[in-house]
Amino acid sequence: MSGRKGQGAIEYLLILAAVLIVVAVAVYHVTRVKGGPPLGFTATLLDNGDVKIEVLNGGPIKAGDWTYKLENATDWATSVPYVTLEPGVSVILSVTGASKGSTLQIKHKTSNTIYSQIIM
Repeated sequence: MSGRKGQGAIEYLLILAAVLIVVAVAVYHVTRVKGGPPLGFTATLLDNGDVKIEVLNGGPIKAGDWTYKLENATDWATSVPYVTLEPGVSVILSVTGASKGSTLQIKHKTSNTIYSQIIM
């Protein structure tokens, strides 16, 4: 009878070890997920209908790792492949339907973080 009690205790310890491993893996994944880098920018409507963005602070977001759209648009545009978004950088974007007061969104593809700015 005492042999069976010992076996039961070992089974409980193995179950406890499995639960601890699952919890450790879950904690690792939850703490590993984070948003994109901070990004502050302005958006200005140009006379030809394009939008000029100027990165004020934050970043960098590597070239090819971002895209943009108007807030009410359904599809994200192709990012400017040769431009890294970092302080001091200006980029001209071709945004169909842009107008003053519209909201331009930039998405960091890796983290799916979306940054918004009203077009001036």
